[in-house]
Amino acid sequence: MSNNEAIIEWLLKSDMAILYQAHRDLVATRLPDLRSRISLEG
Repeated sequence: MSNNEAIIEWLLKSDMAILYQAHRDLVATRLPDLRSRISLEG
């Protein structure tokens, strides 16, 4: 596993808002359900 992959994996285990941004910006996936969960979970 490269450093970048390790960092992305770490980010994907983070706070809901960071998880959404990591998916949006680094993994290039849009997950609308994550965005709606931010208001509930932080």
